[in-house]
Amino acid sequence: MKGFLQTSFTHGRRPRETFRELGPLGALCALALVPGTVISALLYPFLMLPAAFALWPRLTAPDPDFWANLPTGTSLTIFLGGSVAMLAPAALGCLRRGWLDLLPFVVLLPF
Repeated sequence: MKGFLQTSFTHGRRPRETFRELGPLGALCALALVPGTVISALLYPFLMLPAAFALWPRLTAPDPDFWANLPTGTSLTIFLGGSVAMLAPAALGCLRRGWLDLLPFVVLLPF
């Protein structure tokens, strides 16, 4: 994250020059990507718990209509897929290196 912050500060010192060099779309993308990564990492722990509770399967009422269930099902799929994509590499790294004592702590990574 330190590199993202340094890059943000470096390009933010002279915004007109950055805008001229990168162009409108490039400057917008750089502004969204570089400091946005740091901001999203800082907000992630605070936004994960409300999202988990909102998507908890027992808290959502099932509807017989497919289209009514589609947003909830899509949200659950994305949330669970993202969680697996975040935890699986750490668990695999622990297994490959033989750090089995660290494996139970992989589930604490989001916190």
